[in-house]
Amino acid sequence: IENAETVVQRVDERERALAKDDVTGLIKLADYCRDHDMRAREQKLLRKLLEVAPDHVEARARLGYVRTEAGW
Repeated sequence: IENAETVVQRVDERERALAKDDVTGLIKLADYCRDHDMRAREQKLLRKLLEVAPDHVEARARLGYVRTEAGW
């Protein structure tokens, strides 16, 4: 019997390998989670991305933020 790496383990490993401020890596990993029906993990990564890049338009849109004249 072989223990195969699960998708969740793969995502955890990729997230650990990312630099703290790797905006491109975070959005790509969030995309991967979206594409593999891991909505909670996707949202977690998008929120983490906003800690690094608070005005990241795509991350905010995917989290449901709406931009108005007053801000997000």
